[in-house]
Amino acid sequence: MTYEQLAVDPLFVARQVLDSLDLKAEEGHELVVRAARQADQVNAQWVERFKSR
Repeated sequence: MTYEQLAVDPLFVARQVLDSLDLKAEEGHELVVRAARQADQVNAQWVERFKSR
């Protein structure tokens, strides 16, 4: 498991973690991703300024 895999498909990675621990999600409980992308135009502008140095 890598950060990149987690970023692309967090539910798949969560299921892999549960499987590797021999655990199952409780019935009736749904795995939900509650994180949202935080990058925006401000971040992109900062990256461009940083790279231009």
